[in-house]
Amino acid sequence: MEVQITVDGTTELDYYPRAHGFSVNEPLETRFWETQPSLKIGTTARKFNKNLLLDLPVGRHTVTYGVSAHSTTPWNTKIMAGDRVLAEGPNSYGNFLSVSFVVLPGGFVVPIKIPGLNIPLPMVARIPPVLTNLRTRVSSMRSRTSSIFGR
Repeated sequence: MEVQITVDGTTELDYYPRAHGFSVNEPLETRFWETQPSLKIGTTARKFNKNLLLDLPVGRHTVTYGVSAHSTTPWNTKIMAGDRVLAEGPNSYGNFLSVSFVVLPGGFVVPIKIPGLNIPLPMVARIPPVLTNLRTRVSSMRSRTSSIFGR
């Protein structure tokens, strides 16, 4: 399936040219411009935008966008599929923006991460049952404690 992914980055604090890297289904190393030169997709100062047409099979995929900026001058970045934001946030050396998504038949892209949060959906889905089970366990512990101590 052909999927259009756009990466976009801007900064008002960083005036120096920075390397931009992009990986699909593999880690983007901290110094990607030296260790993974084939994943470098450009070098710019202050602003970057790149449309990428990826040929991805149906299923789960992870993409990572990195900027070689220092953590004191992070870039504001987004990863988009079409006009839908899949992930956005600060991006700097070693703190890259990454998102997982599922490609469905027809080229539809469904993020596995809630935009703006760093909690993957499967984790969010597990929280309510844990809270429910916790209440049941606390209640069960109280009854066992009562029977042991006679309260």
